[in-house]
Amino acid sequence: MSLSALLEAMRDEESPRPKIHPEGQIARMRELAPRFTAPCPFKVGDLVTPRKDGIVKGCGDPCLIVQINNAGTEPDFRFGTVASPTYGAIPDIRILHVKEGGNCVSAWMYSTEYDLYTGEGSGA
Repeated sequence: MSLSALLEAMRDEESPRPKIHPEGQIARMRELAPRFTAPCPFKVGDLVTPRKDGIVKGCGDPCLIVQINNAGTEPDFRFGTVASPTYGAIPDIRILHVKEGGNCVSAWMYSTEYDLYTGEGSGA
């Protein structure tokens, strides 16, 4: 890929998203609110994938839940700023994910950003 094509692709990725009117914003928040108030819907051993409409990249990629943090009830204010989506959040699932090249990484994440994985190899 040429440098000009790469820069054009980057510009397209950063182009502003269409403005959502307040009525649409309110409806969307009301639709998603139960995810944020409900207990973690997953269990150890579940295969999950980042939500298509979430903030985590990699929708469609399988991740394995290896640990659930049911005890975490205190918000974590150590990282980020009040403007970051993870500021004060409570990570409640620890996942394993295989990156390109085969490296396996583990991370604490937020169950609100994941759906059950039902793709290839899931047995669903």
